[in-house]
Amino acid sequence: MKTSIELDHPILFVLDYSNEHIEIPEFNEETGVSHSPSCVSVGAISYIDGKVSITIENSKEHNQNPAEMKKIISTNILTPSKKISVTNAENVKLLEIDSADTTTTITVYTDSSPYAENIIILIG
Repeated sequence: MKTSIELDHPILFVLDYSNEHIEIPEFNEETGVSHSPSCVSVGAISYIDGKVSITIENSKEHNQNPAEMKKIISTNILTPSKKISVTNAENVKLLEIDSADTTTTITVYTDSSPYAENIIILIG
């Protein structure tokens, strides 16, 4: 799944949207990424600089080589509904994909940090 969007606020969240116990991590402006047991936050460019391209896919089905991008995090988050969503700062769901388990490995690649224009999120 892929989308391209302008963001009012330069941050995205990767989480289980249905989880009632989400802990939003404090954003680290140096690295452009932070995480908690239930959420990963990723820095992205704001609308002033253009659109952000976001891809979320199962790591086994991913066919683009992220080698030209930098891996900024690989961690596990809680996914009680077995779904992973990408949301903006206003909590609007932008993308969603099924997960195989109630704990999911999230690996994020970006073209730059702390504020990326291209973001690839691989699950599993």
